[in-house]
Amino acid sequence: MYIINFFESLIKPVILFVSFTLFGLITEKVILARILNTKLSKNYLIKIIIRSFNWLFSLFFIIIGLHLALYNYPFTYQHSFLLNKMFTSLEILIVFLFLARTTSKIIVHFFSKNDSILPATSIISNVIFIAVIFLGILVMLEGIGISDVPILTTFGVGGLAVSLALQDTLSNFFAGIHILASKKIQPGNTIILENGQRGKVTDINWRNTTLLTPDNNLIIIPNSKISTSIITNYSFPEENFSVSLQIGISYDSNLNEVEEKTVNFLKNFVQNTPGCVKNIDPILRYQKFDNSCITLSIYIRVQSYSDQFVVLHELIKSIHKFYKENHIEIPYPIQNIILEKSKKLDNSL
Repeated sequence: MYIINFFESLIKPVILFVSFTLFGLITEKVILARILNTKLSKNYLIKIIIRSFNWLFSLFFIIIGLHLALYNYPFTYQHSFLLNKMFTSLEILIVFLFLARTTSKIIVHFFSKNDSILPATSIISNVIFIAVIFLGILVMLEGIGISDVPILTTFGVGGLAVSLALQDTLSNFFAGIHILASKKIQPGNTIILENGQRGKVTDINWRNTTLLTPDNNLIIIPNSKISTSIITNYSFPEENFSVSLQIGISYDSNLNEVEEKTVNFLKNFVQNTPGCVKNIDPILRYQKFDNSCITLSIYIRVQSYSDQFVVLHELIKSIHKFYKENHIEIPYPIQNIILEKSKKLDNSL
């Protein structure tokens, strides 16, 4: 008789647990997965919410099912009270974990569409995520009857000790915040440090800044180093910038004719070469009299830092061919050496 009563008392809890577990798993793995493959997924807000559910939705319903199953099992009052507090805390924590994921992604997406506020980087996402989780922990503790005032007081007192122990980490964190707030360096910018390291900024997180070099390697630099370095930003205030090429022409050349022909050639080159800024005319300026030639400089605007290499490559080939066809001489370096005879040497002879 006791065994029969025991199994009868398990039927309802087991049914509740299995029902909520199956509902959570089927909804997440089947229904939500199919929604991602429909036109609804084009809405970025819906896509963020569904992806934030990843494993949290099914876990939430598993915990609710287990909570209800144990609640309907004939435990003693003390055990039921403790279990109820424990599962309520877990449910609150999962809800705030979902909110942290969703909020951080939505705000970062908003920043990515509004660069005038803050750039969308992982440091912003992490700060928002941690802030929401911290709020969730306070709500969870309040829900189980633990006052959050002593905890906040403890954090305040212990904050000094932690800040001393994590001085380098906090220095990098606040340096990262300063870099983002100043908006002088943002993800996507091409920069060169004073030590010669260069690359495109891919991310600024709570500890370091990551650069992707032209060789497709990553340079990881602490934020505190970035904030104290002399940096050339080739993407600020504008992405396009000038590249120059120096050429030497013969002293026998007609300078006006060379200038006219070269400028016309350069205008055609700019319009037909990818990477050049089409609406800005190239510039030619004579610079100086060298030993064997007159030096001129050509200035062309390119769309980005990486475009300069291909543009210069094509420009050297094209202008060499153009000068050769138009009989404009690019002289070899020449140096005349005049030897004077010594009078003593002549007298001795």
